Order: sequence, then C-alpha cells, then structure tokens
Amino acid sequence: MDLSEFAENWGGTPLFNQSLATRDAYVSQTYGGRMEFFKKLRRRLDPENRFLNPYLARYFK
Repeated sequence: MDLSEFAENWGGTPLFNQSLATRDAYVSQTYGGRMEFFKKLRRRLDPENRFLNPYLARYFK
C-alpha cells in the first residue's frame, strides 16, 4: 500500500514528497484553500517555473 492510500484511508494529509500516487481530488479535499495560497505563492516566487518539476506541476500549476 502506498503512503497516499494509507493517508486517504485513515483521513490523513498527503505529503507530496513521500508519495507519487496522491489523487488530485484528495489533495483538493485535504488542503482546500491552502492549495490556492500555495499556487499563488509558488507563481510569485518562481514565475519562470524553474523549480517546478512534472510531478509537482500536477498539483501546483
């Protein structure tokens, strides 16, 4: 079982650096409005997407 599955089954918070299989819907459900804050902050601090890899782009684009 992947850590993201374990977190989802037990109501935990997914950790992006510890799983490659976190579902987008569960991230939205768990982080809610914080994801929008993170996205805005990331765009402000990294406007050229130099530090955005394909995995994180799934969540932070």
